[in-house]
Amino acid sequence: GLVDDDQAASAYSPGWASPEQTRNDPVGPASDQYQLGQLLVRLAGDRLDAPGQAGRELRAISAKARAEQPEDRYEAVAAFGADLQRWLDREPVQAMRGGWAYALRCAVHRRPYT
Repeated sequence: GLVDDDQAASAYSPGWASPEQTRNDPVGPASDQYQLGQLLVRLAGDRLDAPGQAGRELRAISAKARAEQPEDRYEAVAAFGADLQRWLDREPVQAMRGGWAYALRCAVHRRPYT
């Protein structure tokens, strides 16, 4: 290969590497989640800058997935995916931690005329 086994563990792409990779700390699924969060930022583009609740929620999701410390990210990649699905369904997202008032706003957004 292009790198030997000792170098392979610390090989990464600049701009995509998790903070723990750049520090040469041990990496795991949280590092993959960070990179998926980076991909979300790239794919979401202008939606991240959108005003209103949907933009705030998407920013919160991407920020949680890309938190500096691995323990501040989602507990699993599946939880990250579930939060994205809740965002798509206009349900309260875990990354917001908004309480009952936030949940009520989400319910109104899902069914504004009922």
